[in-house]
Amino acid sequence: MKNVLMLLAFTSVFVSCGDNEKNYNDYLKKENEISSQEEIRSQRVEQERKASELEVYLNKRKTFIEVVEGSFSGELEVESMNFAINLEMIPSMPIEYHTRARQIDEITYEIENLSLNIKVKMENPLVPNSASSCNIVGHKPDLKKGIINILTNECKNVFKFLLTDVNSELDVQAAERVASELSAQVTSGAINYIEYLDGVFESSVSSKKYQFKLERIK
Repeated sequence: MKNVLMLLAFTSVFVSCGDNEKNYNDYLKKENEISSQEEIRSQRVEQERKASELEVYLNKRKTFIEVVEGSFSGELEVESMNFAINLEMIPSMPIEYHTRARQIDEITYEIENLSLNIKVKMENPLVPNSASSCNIVGHKPDLKKGIINILTNECKNVFKFLLTDVNSELDVQAAERVASELSAQVTSGAINYIEYLDGVFESSVSSKKYQFKLERIK
């Protein structure tokens, strides 16, 4: 009888231990599920934050490109010779603004591909067949400085175009300061039209820089 009682007691302890182990395993499983859900939620929040930041940056570039899109012309004097300068800028792809929350890969695709296609033509009106032009595909402007730098193998000369809101000529430092201030207003949406551009020209055969002014014609 004593042996039977001991056996029952041992069995009771064993079953109790078994139940405790099962409860502990269930607890761990539930904790892991909660942890996984929280991790997934945290990752989703982080992805949404990154997507929002990228969309803001992309929209600034879209706004900048829309404002400078078009045709500009002006005159440049180099060593007592006068040249006509024509500049045409168009977006590389249609610009569309989105109100829905988008995936990061959608946004990064536009960031990688949205740019300016630029054509610069320089000609001495008094010299027949003196026109030279270059086409730049996929140029991404400096949104912080408000500058479009043309320094590529496609152009034998170097051009720099800066946003400006004045028709008078400024020195380079003042022009750069104005361009930076205007670019901030453009990308914020405060300005939606640019009539003038300041230009800086550097010949392929000289390091001397020449300033000029461009006015929108289209």
